[in-house]
Amino acid sequence: MMQSSKLRAIILSSIFAAITAILAQVEIPLPLVPISGQTLAVGLTATIIGSRLGALSMLCYMMLGAIGLPVFAGFAGGPQVL
Repeated sequence: MMQSSKLRAIILSSIFAAITAILAQVEIPLPLVPISGQTLAVGLTATIIGSRLGALSMLCYMMLGAIGLPVFAGFAGGPQVL
């Protein structure tokens, strides 16, 4: 029973990290500050899966970007973006 709950947590965190990476590419170009779907994804993640798993999901998302995968807004990635 405990193992299936850990597996569920890992799967949910991974799915919402992927959703955040996808929505980060959706941008509304405003003159001074562009808005990306990343903000919406973070809010939805915390609302749907809770703060603990949401934080784990965002940590996973940031680690993917830190190792160089282009998951941040504008297909950016790498430690220099953080």
